[in-house]
Amino acid sequence: MAFSLARKLHRNAAGTWRWLAWLFGVCIVACSLGGCRAGPSVQAGDLASLTAALEARLPGLLARYSVPGASLALVVDGELAWSRGFGWADPGQDIPAGPETVYQVASISKPVTAWGVMRLVAEGQLDLDAPAGRYLTRWALPPSPYDPQAVTLRRLLSHSAGLSVHGYPGLPPGQALPSLEESLSGAGGAAYAVQPVAPAGQQFSYSGGGYTLLQLIVEEVSGQDFAAWMQAEVLGPLGLQHSSFQWRADLRPATAVGHDRRGRALPNYLFTEKAAAGLYTTAEDLARFGAAALPGAQGQPAGRGVLSPSAVAALLAPAAAMPPGSVETYLSGMDAYGLGYFIETLPDGSRWVSHNGGNRGWRSLLVLAPERRAVLVVLTNGDGGDVIAGEATALWAEWLGCGLPRRLQRAQSIATVVLAAGSLLLMGWVLWINRFARDLARGKRRFSRRLGWKGGLRLLLAVLLAGLWWAGGRQLVEALLPRLVAGVEWVFLLWTVALALGALAAPHQARGV
Repeated sequence: MAFSLARKLHRNAAGTWRWLAWLFGVCIVACSLGGCRAGPSVQAGDLASLTAALEARLPGLLARYSVPGASLALVVDGELAWSRGFGWADPGQDIPAGPETVYQVASISKPVTAWGVMRLVAEGQLDLDAPAGRYLTRWALPPSPYDPQAVTLRRLLSHSAGLSVHGYPGLPPGQALPSLEESLSGAGGAAYAVQPVAPAGQQFSYSGGGYTLLQLIVEEVSGQDFAAWMQAEVLGPLGLQHSSFQWRADLRPATAVGHDRRGRALPNYLFTEKAAAGLYTTAEDLARFGAAALPGAQGQPAGRGVLSPSAVAALLAPAAAMPPGSVETYLSGMDAYGLGYFIETLPDGSRWVSHNGGNRGWRSLLVLAPERRAVLVVLTNGDGGDVIAGEATALWAEWLGCGLPRRLQRAQSIATVVLAAGSLLLMGWVLWINRFARDLARGKRRFSRRLGWKGGLRLLLAVLLAGLWWAGGRQLVEALLPRLVAGVEWVFLLWTVALALGALAAPHQARGV
């Protein structure tokens, strides 16, 4: 009966069916474009237009990408000029996000750590160009074919020391954290061992493990716990009263709850590797930290007494060029890495220094425009927060009048290519499903429980395609092109269905008896 109905529909309304199929494909493409920016425009130099655009666009993006909340702050002419929270710090408890909400900022811990190392250099306790091993008694780099004397503090700070371990996953509350030495050795936790994997000084290779080694060096030289020393020597003197490398009791009530890309709450993962990933802070505090690297509104020198202006200049100067031709270089759009900061050149020739962060459940961004004495801070409590940071960055660039950063330009180019390919695949699916329905109506295909080897292969491909998407494909697209994830998901789904239908209703002539 179902087949006769399909045959009747095809014979009597074939044209209508084709138009419906094409309309469906067009709707999917439109859905994938649904994240395109719309709202108030930003006028260069007009802060009110920038904040109005942020306030208009961010709530919709939070809802679209399952990010519960965000806190933003802006520094203008060297001082905090605006801050605001959006959404929820803890939606389960109806706690709104605000400027004083505390977030994990993940790898933004690294530039803050770099200030601590540079302070010890200024005090004469460390030498940037000395081998790291000079300051180590509690742990040593494991033997390798590479020269350990070439692993200097400057190279650790600039990710050019040739060490392993890109980043850290953290451990859930209640699980005992490994010691610093255990972490470096890859024992007692979820981290791999830190070890030389390439000659030091040859090229940039991001290493959270290198910053864990710097954490140990700070403890060895200062004779204090890293978090306590950083509080006394860097965070406190800069006035960052709501910031700490320790999840202090007084910060916990104000700390947001991290969420995954589906909007599900996650535990507050904790880190032994605090220098690489363990800082807690607020949007306003992080903005003050960013502003401390710039001359102040009242003539305060860069460094604010914690560092000299020349020491700050050394932090912000290129130290390791990004590897030419690498995927990381292309996607990041960065020129170089300083001592704790990425460095990029804008279309108008101006320079930004920045760092982003991404622990499980958290995404963060700190950007400085030194020539304009401006800072942007974006903190979110969701794995989809990169979209929020990207939108805020694009609007901020409009306000600065410097042109769109290369990483956003390249993301748009990749999105255009993916959209074009997806559109072709959708058109192909429309043609295929139209032909499939026609063959069913004409009896050229029949559903059967006997698949045959060709049908079995098609069904296996359908299962593999679906598995590829759910095992990692969705996460990859969400990370690189979150605005297109809905469209790409439909392409995967529709072609999975097409393969399954082709397996269950193979051409009748090929069935045999």
